[in-house]
Order: sequence, then structure tokens, then C-alpha cells
Amino acid sequence: MIVKNVKTGWEIIMQRSHGLLAGQIAHALSDLNGIKYRLETLLAIIEHDDYKEDFGGNRYLTDAGAPKDFTLFDMHDKSRYVEAVRRVENQTLRHRWIGLLQSRHVHELYDGEKVSKELKAFLKSEKKRRKEVLKELDTSLEELENAYQCLGWADRCSLILCRDQIPAMGRHLEIITVRDGTRYEIAQRDDETLDVSPWPFQTQRFEVCLESHLLTQLSFKSDEALYQSLRQSQTKTQTWTFKQANRD
Repeated sequence: MIVKNVKTGWEIIMQRSHGLLAGQIAHALSDLNGIKYRLETLLAIIEHDDYKEDFGGNRYLTDAGAPKDFTLFDMHDKSRYVEAVRRVENQTLRHRWIGLLQSRHVHELYDGEKVSKELKAFLKSEKKRRKEVLKELDTSLEELENAYQCLGWADRCSLILCRDQIPAMGRHLEIITVRDGTRYEIAQRDDETLDVSPWPFQTQRFEVCLESHLLTQLSFKSDEALYQSLRQSQTKTQTWTFKQANRD
């Protein structure tokens, strides 16, 4: 969950909703058209943060009983390994290419971090397996990296929107710097439309939207109580408009 403190309590964005927003952004990227497995890549982007653990065991609550933001989960926890395996296995059963992208994403998340021995071993075995599957699919590591770059781009842009990180007064924020060294930045105009430079999209204007959940209760006794509150919560819909600037 992405958890934001608001005046009335909590605003909570589910990871699946963040993934759907990333998919909307990726769908407009020009680079996505050059990917061999375009539809599978788009699906991988939408589902890149699915397969989280179910509510239970108070894993989604802080010690004070507040909803737990995804950044507060311990990297070394064994559940990280269990989740990583579940992510890759489930997506591989859907399509090997989607499994490759999920495997690559798991590598991006955890390589170089202080994780469990099991997860380290899994990352090593996945690196070898990705090469084998690429041969089976008669495609290349370059193709996989191109697709994953789209995933990383959309994932980062979605997180910026979800976490309200766009600076005020038209200041620019880096989205991502890609492999060829191009740095992409986002800014909001006075009319609240969003500009991205350089412009990476195939259309001059498009909209994306996100649903979040508003909770007035500040703390919960259990994951189940939080889950029931989310099910009964007021839903907020937020819309952003991306618009290409005239830079003549």
C-alpha cells in the first residue's frame, strides 16, 4: 500500500492501482511500440506489483496500528523472498515474457540490498534462468532491457503521481535517466497539466486516472479490520492530463 496522511485521516492507494496507473502511462509511450511482445509487456507493467500477501497477521499495520506504507517493510524479512518467488512463478505461468520482466523487476528491487540468503540465491538463479528463457523465446537481452526500461519509466512516473511528489511553481523533477543517458523530467503548469521533457509519448495529450481509498479511522486492531474498512471506504478518483509543450 501507498499510505498518505491527510486532514481527514488516511488516503491509501493499493499497489494494484499504482500498477494500473503505470500501465496507463506506459500505453502512451512511443518506445512501447518497438517491443516484440508489446501486449505482454503492457500487462507485465500493469501487474508488476501484484501478488502481495493477503491481509492477515497484522503485516499491513505499524506497531501503533496505523496502515503501513510499502517503504516501511524490512528488506531482510523472509517474506520478501516468498513474495519474490510468488511474483515470478505466477507471472511465468501467464507468459514466459511476463515472467522475465517480473524476474528482472525483482532483480532491480533487491540486487545489492541487504536481503535474506534465500533471496540472494534466488536472484542468482533467476539471472541464469532469464538467459535460458530468452533463448527459448528467440529474443535478446537487449530486447528485454528495452521492455524493462518502459516498465521502470512508467513505474517511477506512477509513483511520483501517487505520492504527490510533483514540485510546486512549475519546478522540474527527474522521473528517470535511461540507459542512453537521457534524463526525463516532469513539471506541472499553472493550468495543472503535466509536461514531460523530452516528450516520450506518441500523442500530444492524454489523461490518466487513479482510484484511492479514504479512511477516517486512524488505527486498527488487525489487518482484517483494516481490510474491512478499505472495502467500505469512500473512493477518490484523481485525474492528470499530460500535454506536450510547444517548444518552437
